[in-house]
Amino acid sequence: MYSITKLSGGQQILLGQKESVIKAIELAVGYANEYVKGSEHVKKLHEVFVREVGEKETMCPDGTVAEVSVWFPTVARSSQSFWIVK
Repeated sequence: MYSITKLSGGQQILLGQKESVIKAIELAVGYANEYVKGSEHVKKLHEVFVREVGEKETMCPDGTVAEVSVWFPTVARSSQSFWIVK
């Protein structure tokens, strides 16, 4: 089982669970797109990317296998990460 989580106010929030990593990434990308649509910066340049997370990664929760991130490069502190945790 793979869980999709994000940080909000310093707390890790569970957003959902899926049986396969592909389905979990698909759900996380959906959440990333919702984040863009709800952002005050929706009309600005943004990037959504997926990356594999290694075992020694220290910026992600333990057990994270992938990260889906949204980033507005022209806006300070405007990123949101969704982690896929096994």
